[in-house]
Amino acid sequence: MAMKKTIITNVCVLIFISSFAQFGGGIGTESDPYRIYTIAHLEEIGDSLDNGNNMYNKHFRLMNDIIDDSLTNMIGNTYGVGFCGSLHGGNHSIALNMTNDIYGNTYSALFGQVGQVGFAGYIDSLTVVGEISATNISGFCIDNYGTIYKCVCKIRLNNNDFGGFSGIAFGNYGSINSCVNYTNSTRLECGGICYRMWDESNIKSCINYGHLKSAGVIVSGICAWVDCSYYSCTISDCVNYGDISVANDGYDSEDYQSCGGIVGAFFGGDENARVKIINCQNYGKISLERSYWIGGIAGFLQGVVSVEQCSNYGEVIGKYNVGGIVGCYTGNDSIWIMGVGYTYQKGRLVNCYNSGHIHGDSIVGGIAGTFASLC
Repeated sequence: MAMKKTIITNVCVLIFISSFAQFGGGIGTESDPYRIYTIAHLEEIGDSLDNGNNMYNKHFRLMNDIIDDSLTNMIGNTYGVGFCGSLHGGNHSIALNMTNDIYGNTYSALFGQVGQVGFAGYIDSLTVVGEISATNISGFCIDNYGTIYKCVCKIRLNNNDFGGFSGIAFGNYGSINSCVNYTNSTRLECGGICYRMWDESNIKSCINYGHLKSAGVIVSGICAWVDCSYYSCTISDCVNYGDISVANDGYDSEDYQSCGGIVGAFFGGDENARVKIINCQNYGKISLERSYWIGGIAGFLQGVVSVEQCSNYGEVIGKYNVGGIVGCYTGNDSIWIMGVGYTYQKGRLVNCYNSGHIHGDSIVGGIAGTFASLC
C-alpha cells in the first residue's frame, strides 16, 4: 500500500511539474497567459499546431525580445490548423531567418495561418526583424482569418525572386489594424500590408514606408489585389509613404500591370461585392516604365467601388490610364433586375483631392485617367 501511495504521489508531482513548466510559465488565460521567453517556446506553439491543437482561446505573452536567436521555421503551416489563440507581443521583437524548406514549401512568415475558417486568432504589439530568403514572403502570416493589431514588419529580403511579398499577411480574410511596414522589396508582386484581401475583410489605419518595386505585374503600398467577389471589404485611414514602381524586369506582358499607392487593382464581382476605400493618402512616388493602369490611390477599379475622402500628394508617372486618384475606373454599369428593370450599381468617386504632378503619354487626368461605364 505504501508503494502504491508513493507511485501515485510521484505521478501527481510529475503532472503538476509538466503542466507548470509548459512554455515559460502561466496557464494560458487572459489574466495569466503562457509566457514566451525563447525560440523553444515559440517552437512549442508550432508543435501543438502540427499536432492539430489550434490553441483556441489560449493567451500567450512575449516577455522579451527574441533576437539573439532566430526562428528558422514557420509556426504552423498553410494547410493544417491555424493559430487560434492570442499572442500579445508587449512591443517586443522576434527575429526570423527562413528559406524555402526541404519539403518544397515556398511560403515563409512568422505563422502559416492566424485563425482558420470558423475560428479567429489574434496578434498584437509585435515587431518582426531578421532576414528571409524564400519565394513568397510575409512578415506575420501567409493567411489571416483573425485580427492583427499594432504589428510592425522590419525584415530584410536577401533575394529578389519572382515570388510575392507582403509586410503583414499574404492573404487577408480578417482584419489588419494599425500595422506598419518598413521592408523594401523587389519582387513580381508586392503589397506593403497584404498582397490579396478577400470577401468581408478589412484593413484600417495601416502605414507603408517600404519602397516596393514589382518585376512586372501588380504592386501597391497597402493591398496589391482586392478580390471581393460576393461581399463587401474596406480599406480605411491608410497611408503610403513608400515609392511604388513597376519595372517589367523579365516580364513582357502589359496586360495586367497595375500600380497604386493604396490599391493595385480590383476586378469587380457581383452587385453585392462592394469595395470601399475611405480617407486614405499617398505621399510616395508612383511610377511604371510602361503601363496600363496607375494611380496615386488605385491603379484599376472595376465594379461597385466607392473611393471617398482620399488624397494624393505624390508624383505619378506612367504611360496610359494615369490618374492622381485612380488610373482607370470602370463601374456604375446598368444591370437588369427582374420586376425592377435596369438599375445602376452605386460605386462612386467623391470628395477626393490631388496635388501631385501627373505624367503620362495618353489618357491622363488629375483625378482619373479613365472614368467610364464598363459598357
